[in-house]
Amino acid sequence: MAEFLKKQKGTIFINIMLKLKVEYRVYDVRLFSLKSFQQNPIMQLTELQKGLSLNTRKIVKFAEGLSREEALFRPYDAVNNFTWNLGHITTVRNTIIKLLDPTVKLDVYDNEKELFGNASALQANEAYPELSIILGYFVKRGEQINELCGAVLDEHLEQVSAIKIGPDPRTNADLLWFFYNHECEHLGEMKILKNLANRLRNA
Repeated sequence: MAEFLKKQKGTIFINIMLKLKVEYRVYDVRLFSLKSFQQNPIMQLTELQKGLSLNTRKIVKFAEGLSREEALFRPYDAVNNFTWNLGHITTVRNTIIKLLDPTVKLDVYDNEKELFGNASALQANEAYPELSIILGYFVKRGEQINELCGAVLDEHLEQVSAIKIGPDPRTNADLLWFFYNHECEHLGEMKILKNLANRLRNA
């Protein structure tokens, strides 16, 4: 199958990638403004919970029926595979947990940062865990984030974050939305990869 996929990348994949802007437009409507968050943090935090929960449901659906070969397939060298995308946003969910409560002890699995951290080097396929294992952590961390959102104080959200990444000013609230938007971008990539897998099966 891998050889067949490589042969098809110049036709089927390009046709799907032409729809990239349409796919992302679906998720753009879910990106919320930081100004609105600052004006009504409780209401917008509820929207964040809803958005992350929706992401979880969609990604669980995307993962259904993917073989290990499909999950690790890269249409061309500059594209990350489905497994890496899922592993990366699962790792970032731990960052969101730390934003909400810096005292929480994070639950991590073997070699998580090395495999899926920002700018992590591509590894051999055998190094990556099964998709179901990563998905379990993704769902569990989503549930933990939902619980922490119900307990976080406005004062904490308004504090300048100790995590030095993303836009200025770097308050905890700003970075929550920064990482949520980042997750939505990867979700769009995963949607395209799942569509590609479905089309190639029927090619």
